[in-house]
Amino acid sequence: MDIQTCHLSQVFSGYHTPTDKPSVLPTRTPSDHPTLKYTHGAGGNGGGEVDSFCAKGHYIVKWRLRVGGMVDAIQGQCSDGKWLKKCGGNGGGKWEGALNVKKIAVRSGSMIDKFGGHGGNGGGRHMLDCGSKYKITGYKSRCGALVDKVAFQCRVVKSSIKK
Repeated sequence: MDIQTCHLSQVFSGYHTPTDKPSVLPTRTPSDHPTLKYTHGAGGNGGGEVDSFCAKGHYIVKWRLRVGGMVDAIQGQCSDGKWLKKCGGNGGGKWEGALNVKKIAVRSGSMIDKFGGHGGNGGGRHMLDCGSKYKITGYKSRCGALVDKVAFQCRVVKSSIKK
């Protein structure tokens, strides 16, 4: 399969005309499924960008959250033990533990109100779902004192946990 260079808007609208502002299409496996993708983003566009990803072959197995009526901060830990960059501030109470490795429900308006069942009840409900065969391997987020927006990076990853 050839990799084409085009605007993402052209990919979604069905046009694949090369342009002077390239984006690389997702890597494909022999079965023609992307090995890397992103969920839709929930939240608003305030704060600064914080993107953080696990090393190839690893995925998020644990979360550190700071929450009150809103989500003050999120931070993921990868299956190799590495903690990702923290997004957010130091307000709220601390929670640490495991959540689903493929999908997490959030509530949001212009900011993230609830993450994985922790936080407030404002905003609308969104399921950030990587889909079958994929695991959450990182996040693209926006934050300041609170978490403004989050989307997950998803990869096809074999489980690194031994039975």
